[in-house]
Amino acid sequence: MECCCTFCFIGVSVLSFLEPFFRILRAGSPSKGWSTTFGGSTSGATIRFNMKLVTRHIPTSIRWSLPVTGWGVSILIHGIIIVLFLVVAPIILPPDAPHETPRTTLESQAEILELEPLTETLTPDSSDLLELMPSAVPPPAMVQVAAPIPPKNETIAALGGSPGGGTARSVVTRPFYPSSFGGISGSSDCICYIIDRSGSMILAEDYVRKELRKAISALSPAQYFQLVFFAGGEPKELQSGSLIRANATHRHKGLNYVNQTGLINVKSKEEAWKGVVNALRRGFEAKTFDGRYAQLFYLFTDGEFDHDQVSMMLQYLQARRQYPATIHVIACGSTENKKFLDTLARENHGRFRFVTDEELCREE
Repeated sequence: MECCCTFCFIGVSVLSFLEPFFRILRAGSPSKGWSTTFGGSTSGATIRFNMKLVTRHIPTSIRWSLPVTGWGVSILIHGIIIVLFLVVAPIILPPDAPHETPRTTLESQAEILELEPLTETLTPDSSDLLELMPSAVPPPAMVQVAAPIPPKNETIAALGGSPGGGTARSVVTRPFYPSSFGGISGSSDCICYIIDRSGSMILAEDYVRKELRKAISALSPAQYFQLVFFAGGEPKELQSGSLIRANATHRHKGLNYVNQTGLINVKSKEEAWKGVVNALRRGFEAKTFDGRYAQLFYLFTDGEFDHDQVSMMLQYLQARRQYPATIHVIACGSTENKKFLDTLARENHGRFRFVTDEELCREE
Protein backbone atom coordinates (compact mmCIF):
# COMPACT_ATOMS: atom_id res chain seq x y z
CA MET A 1 0.00 0.00 0.00
CA GLU A 2 2.76 2.42 0.93
CA CYS A 3 4.70 1.62 -2.24
CA CYS A 4 1.65 2.27 -4.50
CA CYS A 5 1.04 5.69 -2.97
CA THR A 6 4.69 6.60 -3.34
CA PHE A 7 4.69 5.79 -7.05
CA CYS A 8 1.48 7.81 -7.58
CA PHE A 9 2.97 10.90 -5.93
CA ILE A 10 6.19 10.59 -7.89
CA GLY A 11 4.20 10.36 -11.16
CA VAL A 12 2.10 13.41 -10.36
CA SER A 13 5.20 15.36 -9.43
CA VAL A 14 6.96 14.52 -12.68
CA LEU A 15 3.92 15.52 -14.76
CA SER A 16 3.56 18.83 -12.89
CA PHE A 17 7.23 19.55 -13.40
CA LEU A 18 7.00 18.98 -17.19
CA GLU A 19 3.68 20.89 -17.60
CA PRO A 20 5.26 24.30 -18.56
CA PHE A 21 7.51 22.58 -21.04
CA PHE A 22 4.49 20.93 -22.70
CA ARG A 23 2.79 24.31 -23.09
CA ILE A 24 5.74 25.76 -24.98
CA LEU A 25 5.87 22.76 -27.29
CA ARG A 26 2.13 23.03 -27.98
CA ALA A 27 2.16 26.78 -28.75
CA GLY A 28 5.38 26.89 -30.73
CA SER A 29 8.67 28.64 -30.32
CA PRO A 30 8.62 32.46 -29.72
CA SER A 31 11.41 32.95 -32.18
CA LYS A 32 9.19 31.75 -35.02
CA GLY A 33 6.22 33.85 -33.89
CA TRP A 34 2.54 32.98 -33.77
CA SER A 35 -0.81 34.74 -34.02
CA THR A 36 -3.80 34.82 -31.73
CA THR A 37 -7.29 35.85 -32.65
CA PHE A 38 -9.32 37.85 -30.14
CA GLY A 39 -12.99 38.46 -30.59
CA GLY A 40 -14.02 42.09 -30.47
CA SER A 41 -17.27 42.98 -28.76
CA THR A 42 -18.10 46.14 -30.80
CA SER A 43 -17.41 45.52 -34.42
CA GLY A 44 -16.96 41.78 -34.45
CA ALA A 45 -13.87 42.29 -36.52
CA THR A 46 -11.04 39.97 -36.05
CA ILE A 47 -7.93 41.64 -34.78
CA ARG A 48 -4.78 39.70 -35.43
CA PHE A 49 -1.63 40.49 -33.58
CA ASN A 50 1.69 39.35 -34.63
CA MET A 51 3.15 37.98 -31.40
CA LYS A 52 6.54 38.21 -32.94
CA LEU A 53 6.16 41.97 -32.88
CA VAL A 54 4.89 41.97 -29.29
CA THR A 55 7.57 39.68 -27.87
CA ARG A 56 10.24 41.55 -29.73
CA HIS A 57 9.89 44.43 -27.19
CA ILE A 58 10.21 42.01 -24.10
CA PRO A 59 13.78 41.36 -22.99
CA THR A 60 15.13 37.85 -23.57
CA SER A 61 16.13 37.25 -19.90
CA ILE A 62 12.62 38.05 -18.72
CA ARG A 63 11.06 36.00 -21.47
CA TRP A 64 12.86 32.77 -20.37
CA SER A 65 12.82 33.41 -16.63
CA LEU A 66 9.07 32.96 -16.37
CA PRO A 67 8.95 29.21 -17.20
CA VAL A 68 12.23 28.51 -15.33
CA THR A 69 10.83 30.15 -12.18
CA GLY A 70 7.70 28.03 -12.45
CA TRP A 71 9.77 24.89 -12.71
CA GLY A 72 11.82 25.83 -9.63
CA VAL A 73 8.73 26.55 -7.54
CA SER A 74 7.15 23.29 -8.73
CA ILE A 75 10.25 21.29 -7.79
CA LEU A 76 10.37 22.88 -4.33
CA ILE A 77 6.69 22.29 -3.59
CA HIS A 78 6.73 18.71 -4.79
CA GLY A 79 9.94 18.00 -2.89
CA ILE A 80 8.28 19.17 0.31
CA ILE A 81 5.23 16.99 -0.45
CA ILE A 82 7.38 13.92 -1.06
CA VAL A 83 9.37 14.43 2.15
CA LEU A 84 6.20 14.88 4.20
CA PHE A 85 4.69 11.79 2.60
CA LEU A 86 7.70 9.60 3.35
CA VAL A 87 7.75 10.73 6.98
CA VAL A 88 4.04 10.87 7.76
CA ALA A 89 2.76 7.95 5.63
CA PRO A 90 4.33 5.17 7.76
CA ILE A 91 2.71 6.69 10.83
CA ILE A 92 -0.78 7.22 9.38
CA LEU A 93 -1.10 4.14 7.16
CA PRO A 94 -1.72 0.79 8.93
CA PRO A 95 1.05 -1.82 8.64
CA ASP A 96 0.68 -4.64 6.18
CA ALA A 97 -1.06 -7.72 7.54
CA PRO A 98 1.38 -10.60 8.31
CA HIS A 99 1.56 -13.26 5.71
CA GLU A 100 0.32 -16.62 6.92
CA THR A 101 1.87 -19.85 5.65
CA PRO A 102 -0.76 -22.19 4.17
CA ARG A 103 -1.43 -25.18 6.39
CA THR A 104 -3.03 -28.54 5.73
CA THR A 105 -6.20 -29.70 7.43
CA LEU A 106 -4.24 -31.98 9.74
CA GLU A 107 -1.97 -29.11 10.80
CA SER A 108 -4.88 -26.74 11.40
CA GLN A 109 -6.61 -29.30 13.63
CA ALA A 110 -3.47 -30.12 15.60
CA GLU A 111 -3.14 -28.81 19.13
CA ILE A 112 0.06 -27.44 20.59
CA LEU A 113 0.94 -29.22 23.83
CA GLU A 114 2.55 -27.25 26.60
CA LEU A 115 5.15 -28.81 28.86
CA GLU A 116 4.09 -28.84 32.49
CA PRO A 117 6.77 -27.88 35.01
CA LEU A 118 8.02 -30.56 37.37
CA THR A 119 6.22 -30.42 40.69
CA GLU A 120 8.75 -32.50 42.59
CA THR A 121 12.36 -33.56 42.39
CA LEU A 122 12.93 -37.28 41.92
CA THR A 123 15.82 -38.65 43.97
CA PRO A 124 16.99 -42.27 43.68
CA ASP A 125 16.90 -44.49 46.70
CA SER A 126 20.35 -44.98 48.16
CA SER A 127 19.67 -48.67 48.76
CA ASP A 128 18.85 -49.16 45.07
CA LEU A 129 22.08 -47.45 44.08
CA LEU A 130 24.08 -49.78 46.30
CA GLU A 131 22.53 -52.80 44.63
CA LEU A 132 23.24 -51.43 41.12
CA MET A 133 26.83 -50.41 41.83
CA PRO A 134 29.39 -53.02 40.74
CA SER A 135 31.67 -54.45 43.36
CA ALA A 136 35.06 -52.81 43.76
CA VAL A 137 36.79 -56.19 43.52
CA PRO A 138 37.32 -57.27 39.89
CA PRO A 139 36.05 -60.75 38.96
CA PRO A 140 38.62 -63.52 38.65
CA ALA A 141 40.31 -63.78 35.29
CA MET A 142 38.85 -66.33 32.89
CA VAL A 143 40.94 -68.39 30.52
CA GLN A 144 39.87 -70.58 27.66
CA VAL A 145 40.27 -74.29 28.20
CA ALA A 146 39.73 -77.24 25.94
CA ALA A 147 36.41 -78.36 27.29
CA PRO A 148 33.00 -79.29 25.93
CA ILE A 149 30.26 -76.66 25.79
CA PRO A 150 28.38 -76.41 29.11
CA PRO A 151 24.93 -77.97 29.01
CA LYS A 152 23.30 -74.93 30.62
CA ASN A 153 23.81 -71.64 32.45
CA GLU A 154 22.86 -70.92 36.03
CA THR A 155 22.55 -67.66 37.94
CA ILE A 156 23.95 -67.46 41.45
CA ALA A 157 22.23 -65.00 43.78
CA ALA A 158 24.87 -63.81 46.17
CA LEU A 159 23.48 -63.37 49.69
CA GLY A 160 19.92 -63.89 48.54
CA GLY A 161 17.63 -65.24 45.83
CA SER A 162 18.48 -68.83 46.63
CA PRO A 163 16.64 -71.50 48.59
CA GLY A 164 18.58 -70.39 51.66
CA GLY A 165 17.13 -66.86 51.57
CA GLY A 166 19.04 -63.83 52.82
CA THR A 167 19.70 -60.36 51.46
CA ALA A 168 20.99 -60.09 47.89
CA ARG A 169 24.39 -58.43 47.47
CA SER A 170 25.10 -59.15 43.82
CA VAL A 171 24.34 -61.65 41.08
CA VAL A 172 26.80 -63.51 38.89
CA THR A 173 26.03 -65.66 35.85
CA ARG A 174 28.66 -68.23 34.84
CA PRO A 175 28.68 -71.52 32.93
CA PHE A 176 28.22 -74.50 35.22
CA TYR A 177 28.26 -78.30 35.08
CA PRO A 178 26.02 -80.55 37.16
CA SER A 179 27.26 -82.38 40.21
CA SER A 180 25.79 -84.51 42.97
CA PHE A 181 26.83 -85.78 46.39
CA GLY A 182 24.95 -87.44 49.24
CA GLY A 183 21.60 -87.05 47.47
CA ILE A 184 21.92 -83.30 46.83
CA SER A 185 22.53 -82.07 43.31
CA GLY A 186 24.25 -78.84 42.41
CA SER A 187 26.05 -77.19 39.55
CA SER A 188 29.39 -75.42 39.45
CA ASP A 189 32.70 -75.56 37.65
CA CYS A 190 34.64 -75.32 40.95
CA ILE A 191 33.62 -77.75 43.74
CA CYS A 192 35.03 -78.53 47.17
CA TYR A 193 34.09 -81.57 49.27
CA ILE A 194 34.64 -81.13 53.04
CA ILE A 195 34.30 -84.45 54.84
CA ASP A 196 34.21 -85.25 58.56
CA ARG A 197 36.48 -88.22 59.33
CA SER A 198 36.27 -88.13 63.13
CA GLY A 199 35.72 -91.33 65.06
CA SER A 200 32.01 -90.58 65.54
CA MET A 201 31.52 -91.11 61.79
CA ILE A 202 32.22 -94.86 62.02
CA LEU A 203 28.75 -95.79 60.81
CA ALA A 204 28.94 -93.50 57.77
CA GLU A 205 32.48 -94.41 56.62
CA ASP A 206 31.45 -96.77 53.82
CA TYR A 207 28.57 -94.55 52.76
CA VAL A 208 30.88 -91.53 52.44
CA ARG A 209 33.42 -93.44 50.35
CA LYS A 210 30.70 -94.72 48.03
CA GLU A 211 29.17 -91.26 47.52
CA LEU A 212 32.56 -89.65 46.95
CA ARG A 213 33.52 -92.23 44.33
CA LYS A 214 30.24 -91.62 42.49
CA ALA A 215 30.62 -87.84 42.69
CA ILE A 216 34.26 -87.74 41.53
CA SER A 217 33.68 -90.19 38.68
CA ALA A 218 30.82 -88.06 37.34
CA LEU A 219 32.86 -84.84 37.16
CA SER A 220 33.62 -83.28 33.77
CA PRO A 221 37.17 -82.42 32.63
CA ALA A 222 36.02 -78.78 32.52
CA GLN A 223 35.41 -78.81 36.28
CA TYR A 224 37.84 -78.35 39.17
CA PHE A 225 37.59 -80.02 42.57
CA GLN A 226 39.23 -80.36 45.98
CA LEU A 227 38.90 -82.87 48.83
CA VAL A 228 39.38 -81.74 52.45
CA PHE A 229 39.10 -84.21 55.37
CA PHE A 230 39.00 -82.99 58.98
CA ALA A 231 39.16 -84.74 62.37
CA GLY A 232 40.60 -82.15 64.76
CA GLY A 233 43.86 -80.30 64.25
CA GLU A 234 45.07 -79.68 60.70
CA PRO A 235 42.93 -81.05 57.85
CA LYS A 236 44.16 -83.27 55.03
CA GLU A 237 43.85 -82.07 51.42
CA LEU A 238 43.99 -83.84 48.07
CA GLN A 239 46.09 -80.98 46.64
CA SER A 240 47.28 -78.40 49.16
CA GLY A 241 45.67 -75.01 48.49
CA SER A 242 44.56 -75.93 44.96
CA LEU A 243 41.52 -76.86 42.95
CA ILE A 244 42.67 -79.39 40.36
CA ARG A 245 41.15 -80.12 36.98
CA ALA A 246 38.86 -83.15 36.96
CA ASN A 247 40.61 -84.94 34.11
CA ALA A 248 41.07 -88.71 34.10
CA THR A 249 44.40 -88.58 35.95
CA HIS A 250 43.16 -86.32 38.74
CA ARG A 251 39.91 -88.20 39.13
CA HIS A 252 41.87 -91.42 39.58
CA LYS A 253 44.08 -89.63 42.12
CA GLY A 254 41.01 -88.49 44.04
CA LEU A 255 39.49 -91.97 44.13
CA ASN A 256 42.70 -93.42 45.55
CA TYR A 257 42.86 -90.66 48.15
CA VAL A 258 39.31 -91.45 49.28
CA ASN A 259 40.11 -95.15 49.66
CA GLN A 260 43.26 -94.44 51.71
CA THR A 261 41.70 -91.96 54.16
CA GLY A 262 40.61 -93.43 57.48
CA LEU A 263 38.92 -92.19 60.67
CA ILE A 264 40.71 -90.44 63.54
CA ASN A 265 39.46 -90.03 67.10
CA VAL A 266 39.18 -86.45 68.33
CA LYS A 267 40.56 -85.78 71.82
CA SER A 268 38.46 -82.78 72.87
CA LYS A 269 35.52 -80.57 71.86
CA GLU A 270 37.87 -77.67 71.24
CA GLU A 271 39.94 -79.78 68.89
CA ALA A 272 36.74 -80.83 67.14
CA TRP A 273 35.50 -77.34 66.24
CA LYS A 274 39.02 -76.19 65.37
CA GLY A 275 39.25 -79.05 62.90
CA VAL A 276 35.99 -77.94 61.19
CA VAL A 277 37.06 -74.28 61.11
CA ASN A 278 40.47 -75.13 59.62
CA ALA A 279 38.89 -77.35 56.98
CA LEU A 280 36.44 -74.61 55.94
CA ARG A 281 39.25 -72.08 55.74
CA ARG A 282 41.35 -74.40 53.55
CA GLY A 283 38.40 -75.04 51.29
CA PHE A 284 37.65 -71.32 50.86
CA GLU A 285 41.30 -70.52 50.16
CA ALA A 286 41.80 -73.23 47.53
CA LYS A 287 41.83 -71.89 43.96
CA THR A 288 42.52 -72.93 40.39
CA PHE A 289 45.69 -72.13 38.46
CA ASP A 290 43.99 -69.04 37.02
CA GLY A 291 42.78 -67.72 40.39
CA ARG A 292 39.18 -68.97 40.64
CA TYR A 293 37.76 -70.10 43.97
CA ALA A 294 35.26 -72.84 44.76
CA GLN A 295 31.67 -71.70 44.39
CA LEU A 296 29.97 -74.90 45.55
CA PHE A 297 30.72 -76.79 48.80
CA TYR A 298 29.46 -80.14 50.06
CA LEU A 299 29.83 -80.54 53.84
CA PHE A 300 29.31 -84.03 55.27
CA THR A 301 29.35 -84.19 59.09
CA ASP A 302 27.51 -85.38 62.18
CA GLY A 303 27.67 -81.93 63.80
CA GLU A 304 29.58 -82.96 66.92
CA PHE A 305 31.42 -79.67 67.44
CA ASP A 306 30.89 -76.14 68.80
CA HIS A 307 28.14 -74.72 66.60
CA ASP A 308 28.75 -71.05 67.39
CA GLN A 309 32.44 -71.21 66.49
CA VAL A 310 31.73 -72.84 63.14
CA SER A 311 28.86 -70.44 62.33
CA MET A 312 30.99 -67.36 63.05
CA MET A 313 33.85 -68.69 60.92
CA LEU A 314 31.53 -69.26 57.95
CA GLN A 315 30.12 -65.72 58.24
CA TYR A 316 33.66 -64.35 58.24
CA LEU A 317 34.73 -66.42 55.22
CA GLN A 318 31.62 -65.51 53.22
CA ALA A 319 32.04 -61.80 53.93
CA ARG A 320 35.54 -61.83 52.44
CA ARG A 321 34.35 -63.19 49.10
CA GLN A 322 33.12 -61.22 46.12
CA TYR A 323 30.35 -63.78 45.54
CA PRO A 324 29.31 -65.84 48.59
CA ALA A 325 29.55 -69.58 48.09
CA THR A 326 26.76 -72.15 48.22
CA ILE A 327 27.15 -74.75 50.97
CA HIS A 328 25.05 -77.94 50.93
CA VAL A 329 25.06 -79.88 54.19
CA ILE A 330 24.60 -83.65 54.44
CA ALA A 331 24.26 -84.82 58.04
CA CYS A 332 24.10 -88.09 59.92
CA GLY A 333 24.27 -89.34 63.50
CA SER A 334 22.41 -87.58 66.33
CA THR A 335 19.22 -85.70 65.48
CA GLU A 336 20.10 -83.10 68.13
CA ASN A 337 22.42 -81.40 65.65
CA LYS A 338 19.90 -81.57 62.81
CA LYS A 339 18.33 -78.15 63.46
CA PHE A 340 21.66 -76.33 63.57
CA LEU A 341 22.99 -78.00 60.41
CA ASP A 342 19.75 -77.24 58.56
CA THR A 343 20.02 -73.57 59.54
CA LEU A 344 23.69 -73.53 58.54
CA ALA A 345 22.79 -74.72 55.04
CA ARG A 346 19.96 -72.21 54.59
CA GLU A 347 22.08 -69.30 55.79
CA ASN A 348 24.67 -70.19 53.16
CA HIS A 349 22.24 -70.58 50.24
CA GLY A 350 22.40 -74.37 50.30
CA ARG A 351 20.16 -77.33 50.96
CA PHE A 352 20.14 -79.76 53.86
CA ARG A 353 19.70 -83.53 53.90
CA PHE A 354 19.78 -85.87 56.86
CA VAL A 355 20.87 -89.46 56.19
CA THR A 356 19.39 -91.97 58.60
CA ASP A 357 21.35 -94.87 60.08
CA GLU A 358 19.28 -97.28 58.03
CA GLU A 359 20.32 -95.58 54.81
CA LEU A 360 23.93 -95.50 55.95
CA CYS A 361 23.99 -99.24 56.48
CA ARG A 362 22.05 -100.12 53.35
CA GLU A 363 24.04 -102.08 50.81
CA GLU A 364 23.50 -101.54 47.11
